Amino acid sequence: MRELRNRYAADTHDLRYDVRIKRLELQKLFTDPKVDDATLLGKEKELNALKLKLMDRKTELKLAWRKILTPEQIQKLGQMPQRHRHQGR
Repeated sequence: MRELRNRYAADTHDLRYDVRIKRLELQKLFTDPKVDDATLLGKEKELNALKLKLMDRKTELKLAWRKILTPEQIQKLGQMPQRHRHQGR
C-alpha cells in the first residue's frame, strides 16, 4: 500500500503543483478590482478541472488499495475515525 501511495504522490506531483499555482492566480485575480467576472469564472473553472483530475487520481488509488484488502478489512474502513481515512490509512 505504501508503494501505491508513493507512486500516487509521484504521479500527481505536477498536478498538485498546478492546483496550487491556479489557486494563487485566482487569489491574485480576486484582489484586482480591474478583473472582470468572466476572467474570474474562467480561472475558477480551470482550477476546478485540475481539482477534479486530482480527485479522480485519488479515487483510482483507493480502488487499487481496495483490491489489496480482505473483505473484513474493507468492512472495518467504515469504522475508522474520519481523520485516519483522510490520511490513507
